[in-house]
Amino acid sequence: MSGSALFVAALIGIFAGALCWVACFYYTRLWHKRFHVKAQHHLLCAVAALFTVFFTIQFRALGNLEHIVDGIIDNWHEYLNEDGYFHSETYELAYYTLKDDYPVVFAGVPQPGSSDTYIPFANDDMRQICVAIYVAEACANFSTHHPFLNLMLTTRAGVSQEEIENDVKEFFGRNPGAVYPLKRAVDIAAGHIRESLLEQSPKTVWKTRLISVFLFLILQLLPFGIIGYLAYKDLEKLKNERYKHLNERGNLSGKSPKTVVLVLASAFALGSCSPPYYKDKRATDDNFKRQEYFARDVSQSPSAQPATPTPSTGDVHVLLKWNNYNDLDLHCVDPSGVEIYYNNKKSPTGGILEIDMNADEFSRNSNPIENIYWPTGRAPEGTYSVYLVYYAMHDNVDETSYTIEVKYGDKTEVFQGTIRSTDPKRHICTFNFNN
Repeated sequence: MSGSALFVAALIGIFAGALCWVACFYYTRLWHKRFHVKAQHHLLCAVAALFTVFFTIQFRALGNLEHIVDGIIDNWHEYLNEDGYFHSETYELAYYTLKDDYPVVFAGVPQPGSSDTYIPFANDDMRQICVAIYVAEACANFSTHHPFLNLMLTTRAGVSQEEIENDVKEFFGRNPGAVYPLKRAVDIAAGHIRESLLEQSPKTVWKTRLISVFLFLILQLLPFGIIGYLAYKDLEKLKNERYKHLNERGNLSGKSPKTVVLVLASAFALGSCSPPYYKDKRATDDNFKRQEYFARDVSQSPSAQPATPTPSTGDVHVLLKWNNYNDLDLHCVDPSGVEIYYNNKKSPTGGILEIDMNADEFSRNSNPIENIYWPTGRAPEGTYSVYLVYYAMHDNVDETSYTIEVKYGDKTEVFQGTIRSTDPKRHICTFNFNN
């Protein structure tokens, strides 16, 4: 493969790897919209991307297999001609093989290792046997040094006797009385291997590409599968936390089993489905509308929406307002480090989470509030921090606008913004209160 072709293949591989990273990052959103990918998940995405880059370059490179084979054979041929060990070992093998068959001819001939050793060729049969030994050893050497090509392209182990015989006759026909150069036998082996490989390379290309695609898909299952499994476990954890959250707020206590099932089914469906899917279902499926209505309020009529209560005030007062059925949670950390929220509604310093709305499926309000306050004369001096959590999506709109009023002493601050179900816990402000 030329430098420019390799560069193009690398660019395509990097682009494909980037797409794979994005796919690995986002595909869990198909069934778990609120799943947050962490650093270890990015590492798995990187592994998937590297697999993609490698296999893309390899897939493209296989189109240049003939050029690669030519280069490999040329390098091997040159190396073998210069390999003194190969020629010494092969000469010794040919010497003793012929000596065993023709002992009379070898009488008085110096053995291998002597400076004046030689192989006496008394007839054409001896020449052909010697050449056949060299050719076979050369083919075996190629198989040893290039097992992948030998395996994938299934080259024949040797050259036919007819080819060797024709080459020997051709040489002595042109050079009567000359000594047959044994390197010529290596040339015969190289030519035979080259011809066999190039003949089978088109079939090998599509076979190797097919195997590569199969291996690529198998290897991609590793990072994709691990991330998918982690997303599934996280979804199970959210479902369990949701049930615990509802139970802790007392919203499931005293309800019939049928009501509990409807509440949990609706919480899971509305919390995990993507907004477009839920919107389409509400617009087209009357049966779904009826199910949603019953899940929202089993015991009340559609118009029986709980009224928005009047919040209490004090030395420190934090009020959250929003305008849909989604469940937002207000958190406040007091100077002692205690965090007040739905699961810890009172602080030893006197802080109280007085109002907590839209926590369940059947007592929701379209204009909800949450209120944390310290009664007059009870708020401790020090630093307070306010946070906002998007706990669950109950409406067909994910993005929710909010307003948070923070009053401490004679000061009032107002914070406005929007938050989505996929957003992490948001820090709103930190303030100091001095009596």
